[in-house]
Order: sequence, then C-alpha cells, then structure tokens
Amino acid sequence: SNIDEKISIECILKNLNSKYISKVYGFGKDLNINHPNYIFYKVQHLSFKSAISLANLELDKEIVGICNSDIFIDESCVYWLNIEKELNNNKIYCLSSSEYINDTKIWKDNKYKNVFYSIKQDFWIFKSPLNIENINNLDYDIDNHGGPNAFAYELYLNNYIPINNQYKFRILHYHNQYIKKNNYPKNSGQLLLPDIDLIKNIDLNLLSTKINLTNDQIYLVKCFMVSQVLKISK
Repeated sequence: SNIDEKISIECILKNLNSKYISKVYGFGKDLNINHPNYIFYKVQHLSFKSAISLANLELDKEIVGICNSDIFIDESCVYWLNIEKELNNNKIYCLSSSEYINDTKIWKDNKYKNVFYSIKQDFWIFKSPLNIENINNLDYDIDNHGGPNAFAYELYLNNYIPINNQYKFRILHYHNQYIKKNNYPKNSGQLLLPDIDLIKNIDLNLLSTKINLTNDQIYLVKCFMVSQVLKISK
C-alpha cells in the first residue's frame, strides 16, 4: 500500500509494544523493523486470502488480528483482556477505527456516522483457524474499496457472525491522506456492518425509515429475520 513508511513503522511499533499483542507479521515492503516479535513475510500484498492462509497454517487456535500498517490497538482499552472469551460461537469482530494524530487528538470520522460506520472496518479479529470454503474469493487487498463488506458477506456465507463493536474494542487509525484502492472485489456480495451499539436500541420501523426502505424491502427483511430462526423440517 502507499501508507507513509514513518506512519507504518510507528503503528507497528505501538502494536509490538502492546501488552495485548504477542507477535506482529508484516507483509509487503520490508520496513527493516528490528524487534524479536516482528516477523516479515515476502508477500507482495496483504490480502484477506494471504492473511487467513498464514493464520490457519502457523497460528492454529490463536487469536489473530488483520489490519493495515496504519492501525494499532488502543492500549487504554481494558476490554482487550477479555477478547478470547468474546470470540465464541463463530463470532468475528470487524472493527471500525477512531482517527488518531496524537494521544490528545482522537476522534470519530463523522462522514460515516449516518450509515452507522457500516462501510468502514479496519481491523478483523478471530480465533484461528478460519474455515472459508472458497478462500480464492478473498484474493483482494484488505484496503480495496468495498473489500471489508465483501469479506463480511463471505464470512456470513461460511456460517460466521461478523460484528462491528468499535466502541468496546477500540482501535486507532493514524490519520493521513492515504486513499483506498478503488477496485471493488469482483463477483462479491456485500454485508454492511453497522456498529452494534449505535443500532441496538433503534426500533426496526425507525431504522427502516432512516435508510428509506420501501414496504417491499421491509417485508423481505422480515422474511430474512424469520428464516434465521425457523426451519422447515425434513
């Protein structure tokens, strides 16, 4: 990616020095980081496929996070201590980030607020192995435009539950002018992931009005909800 190298190094070192992280695996350009817990892989780019393949091969039964090099864990967030207990019943956290310039200037990017941050995920955390039937469907960079929502849809198809819980498990994005790649993953569906706390108390009818659903669309949503819990016996 075209993230500034100084920003990448600073964020990687923050993760390496975090009490919640044991190792960091680097992809792409070698940044010559000398740290006993930093492992560099000569892979051209970080795709969901390459990251998950590595996790399944070398990090079996470990808690694994995937992110770009301008992302780091908020060390002050104590909920990270309990992350392993949270990752049960096929849950995968797909987290939106807060913007960061320094420790006294951290904020949420309000341009995503109207859609409940559902199209902005920057950090994915799960317990390995992650069993994806058609992993070749994930052979696109994690910073592709629409990539996070295509990945969430693939997780759903493989019986995982992707959840955006950005306020409980806070991650930080080093604010810069980095622009995501504009090629949407081919042949991919999409699943938008609104923040769980922002929508949990919103009435479904109010939500339908807010996002301008038609009566037919509301009906299909209700069909989907019923189909999640009721099955026809064979």
